Amino acid sequence: MVRALLVALLVLAPTPAWGQDTDPLLSQPQKPPLPKRAMPDYDGLPPPGPDAVEVVAWVPRVALFPVWLATEYAIRQPLHLLVVAAEKGNWPSELISFFTFGNQNFGIVPTVFVDLGFRPIFGVYFFYDGPGIYSLRVRGTGTIDGFGISVANRFRTDEAGSRFVLQGDVNLAPDRAFYGIGPNTLESDISRYGLLRAGGSLSYDWHVTRGIRIIDTFGIHTNDFKEPRCCTGIPVSDLPTPPPGFPDGYTAMTERIEALFDSRPPRPDSQTGVRLRLEFEHSTDLRGSGNWVRGGGTLGGFLDFGRWRILGLTFTTELAAPLSGEVPFPELIAFGGTGIAMPGLRTNRLYGQSAVAASLRYEWPIWVALGGTLQVECGNVFGPGYEGFAADKLRLSFAFGFRTVGEPDHNFQVLIGTGTETFAQGASLESIRFVIGSTYGF
Repeated sequence: MVRALLVALLVLAPTPAWGQDTDPLLSQPQKPPLPKRAMPDYDGLPPPGPDAVEVVAWVPRVALFPVWLATEYAIRQPLHLLVVAAEKGNWPSELISFFTFGNQNFGIVPTVFVDLGFRPIFGVYFFYDGPGIYSLRVRGTGTIDGFGISVANRFRTDEAGSRFVLQGDVNLAPDRAFYGIGPNTLESDISRYGLLRAGGSLSYDWHVTRGIRIIDTFGIHTNDFKEPRCCTGIPVSDLPTPPPGFPDGYTAMTERIEALFDSRPPRPDSQTGVRLRLEFEHSTDLRGSGNWVRGGGTLGGFLDFGRWRILGLTFTTELAAPLSGEVPFPELIAFGGTGIAMPGLRTNRLYGQSAVAASLRYEWPIWVALGGTLQVECGNVFGPGYEGFAADKLRLSFAFGFRTVGEPDHNFQVLIGTGTETFAQGASLESIRFVIGSTYGF
């Protein structure tokens, strides 16, 4: 009787479709997840508002948003697409192989230096690294009315990289700019001159240990002024009072020593650390009675927030003083361009017997060998021994763009920058500067 009842139940029961799950638990509809439980209010106090740091942080965020927007969509995004295409097409290896003829020991590379307000400079750079201690560097450049040739023979003395360097160079620049001497010069004061410079030097670059170098240099260069052949501005020869050294020229015999200390380890390690540069030189004019000294240095501190996002703060001070006669104006302290400080200003925009500058710079990674840079500097040149120094005589320099990362003493950069007149003159913006070329230190 029981067996007959079981058979009847099986016959009457509905047959599931093929592949249908017959587990009654799995066939039930799934319940929606419970909402996340709110955080209990244990103390009954209202939520805290933003602290002072969060409030202050919005000021640079808003102020720098246009800069971020420009660097993000005008620099980083296009470079990202270019880098991806280059890696897929193996462009770096192909370019290196092309310019080095398939040999890593020598090659010929085209160069370019463009700075608005000056002649663009095009040229070639040749390098050769011998199997032993010898290496050779040759740089040739040319403009419409000028040229430059530099040859450097290097002889390595130890495994750390110490070397003797014997160098000779000749350069004719038809577009040099001169705005005057002192802190109060204006952009409208521009005048022009040409300069033929030729000579040579012997130096020893001693790599004492990692991060410490001492460079001792002896050189002789002759400098002859020429009439300008370029650009806006009256000739310097038309100025009512010619600057020191003009128009006779001079031949400088110079002894120079420079010491560099850098606590930062090589990449990819963190770049938190300090860098110090000290220099001193003594020069004599072999044509006349001029005899002068120069000295100064730069101290910089750098904080790496991770992933090579670096905030740097540097201070620079420089002095030049005659021991007899006068200091020729090209040998005075010069700020602006790719020189010591104030890159937003034109090359050699400021001349003085003393100078100070403070720089705040932020760098962030764009590619493995390329980083974005935003620089704000404040400083100016002054008279002998900082004579005339005052806070309202300082200027500002702004620059942003990107540059290669690696050896800090020789980086390639692309910058857009500008500078201001002194605060006492209203701090109005001067002409915009666009530059493609190499940079000096730090």
